[in-house]
Amino acid sequence: MIKPEEYMSSPVVTTTPTTTLHAIATLMDEKNIGCLVVMQENNLAGIVTERDILRKVLAHGKDVHHITAQDIMTKDVFTVQKDATLMEVAALMKQHTFRRIIVMDDASPVGIITSRDLIGLLV
Repeated sequence: MIKPEEYMSSPVVTTTPTTTLHAIATLMDEKNIGCLVVMQENNLAGIVTERDILRKVLAHGKDVHHITAQDIMTKDVFTVQKDATLMEVAALMKQHTFRRIIVMDDASPVGIITSRDLIGLLV
């Protein structure tokens, strides 16, 4: 049985709810990643993706200099534990139309599985 930890991207790059959009975009560019996990006092608070930036900020002409992670992050984040199966991950992603899901070790994020990672299993 294939586990998420075999295919997830790790370590997870995190930020805080008060991080500015400029700092978020800079970090995503530096790390060549498409999302940041938002943590508040060691608790998962949300996720900010490139799509969030496009749809919630740029598409509406918002002032990028005054936007923070908490303004645009997705707060209702689905996660899986690291001992879940990839079939469980794929089923959740399909059911909820996610492109990414955070892999947890109890309450700590340890990786991210993307739809691209799952497609890579088929090729």
